[in-house]
Amino acid sequence: MNANKDFIIVHTTTEKATIHGKKIKRSKSETWLLKKYLGNDEHVTIPAFITNIGYCAFKGCDNLKKISIQDGVKIISDSAFANCSNLESVRIPKSVSKIGLGAFRGCGKLQSVYIEKTAWNFNFYDELKNCKNAVLYGYGYYFREFAISTGLPFVEI
Repeated sequence: MNANKDFIIVHTTTEKATIHGKKIKRSKSETWLLKKYLGNDEHVTIPAFITNIGYCAFKGCDNLKKISIQDGVKIISDSAFANCSNLESVRIPKSVSKIGLGAFRGCGKLQSVYIEKTAWNFNFYDELKNCKNAVLYGYGYYFREFAISTGLPFVEI
């Protein structure tokens, strides 16, 4: 496992105002972006306070075999795990609403992909169809349709 010292994390707070009739509603939004992973662990757990796994954050981490993403992460950006050539297992929690293009490109050794959401905006069909030994784990109509479209075996959980 890894400590947060292996992460480069950027924190931003944005404030926006929305006008509803004559009322102005202010809201703050916090983002914790995991910009880059510097470690060389085989198993990495991304903590729940991270909201966004950044562009190329883990790209080319050849030691990486297992990724556990904690519930709280909302976005896996483009190429986030690209070319992690030894990645075998990934757990995607229900909080993830978007997986960017090429997020898992070049991860040909993926064997287990656990998806905890019933509907999503995931763009990793092309990567998965090249993982001949992968099994998808998830539930719901959208999961079944996605799994069938990849041609990979799936298990409803």
